[in-house]
Order: sequence, then structure tokens, then C-alpha cells
Amino acid sequence: MTITKNSLLGTHKIKGVIIQPWRKNILFEGSFEYQEGDKSLEGMMEDFYGSSSVNGTLNFDSKEMNFTKIYLERNKNPFSYKFRKERDLWRGEYRAEGRFCGSSFCEVIKFGEKYKVDWERDVNKFVMDEDSIGKYSSELAREMENRGYVDITDDGKLIPK
Repeated sequence: MTITKNSLLGTHKIKGVIIQPWRKNILFEGSFEYQEGDKSLEGMMEDFYGSSSVNGTLNFDSKEMNFTKIYLERNKNPFSYKFRKERDLWRGEYRAEGRFCGSSFCEVIKFGEKYKVDWERDVNKFVMDEDSIGKYSSELAREMENRGYVDITDDGKLIPK
């Protein structure tokens, strides 16, 4: 399947929320072609930042979904998403350039089915859990140290330079 900006075809739809610690949550929506044999997915998504192509794997048996998202008209830095299915929702995190960026929740359905969550109404009801907040804070502190903005003491305190 060749991805173009206007291609929203496929066998499945995806809709969810990206939780960003530094600003309000944003919705995303898209569609993809799913290949049962090799568990691959390929498609397109849209969110506040624009259109993106997605490629990855989806395994309904092991309840795991991983894909890479690349914006078509913005920087070409890939975002890696990793999800695990919990009840009816897929819960996961996303990273850019190897660092933790935030949490995400979504639904994956076949065309013709209806979403169980009213994503537009409930977008701000989703929050990062404590583990994700801790992970984000730790990685942000390490990045600040690597860039020379702070030193981190043995007990985890940040000392500005």
C-alpha cells in the first residue's frame, strides 16, 4: 500500500489520545492495512501536528502493537509507539530520538465497527500514570545534565550550572 496524504483506506481504524506532559492532550485518528500473516500494519494518521505515515506490527494474540510514525510535512524524526492491550484499550508510550515523550491510549477497530470511547468528549480524562511521570522526569533530568544545564547529585537533586 502506498501512503499518500489523502489515503485513508485500509482494514482497520485507530483513534486515541497523545498525553503530553508539557501541554494539553491531543487526539489522533487514522487507518491502516493489517496483514494477518506477518502481523504488519501500514497506514496513515492525523493529529494536531499534521499527517503522518505509520508502519509496524500488530499482534492480537499477544496483545502488542508497535509502530513508527513519521510526519509527512514536518521534521522527519520518527516517533516510536509501543502499546499493550488492556481490556478494550491499547495503552502505551511514545518516544522520539530515543527519549521518552509521553503516554498514549487508543482503540483499534475494524472498518464498520464503532468506537467504545467518545474520544472527543473524553480526551482530557486520560492522564499519565505515576511510573510514566517518573520516567519522563528522570529522562528529562538526564538530558538536561547531558546538555550541561545541571549536575545531578548522588541523591538525585539537580544543581544548576
